Amino acid sequence: MNDDEPPPAGRARTLLRSLAPDLSPWRASRDFRYLWTSGCVTSFGSFLTYVAVPTCH
Repeated sequence: MNDDEPPPAGRARTLLRSLAPDLSPWRASRDFRYLWTSGCVTSFGSFLTYVAVPTCH
């Protein structure tokens, strides 16, 4: 291992940080949180409809 390479644990942490989503819009904007939450609720409702409707026939 070279002096300029981070240790293996540091490399793993750097990789995880690069894969993690940027949550700054979520923290900064109440309207964005509402928009995102409403999208999740809509998707969940659509999923329930998709599952329930075919079993009603």
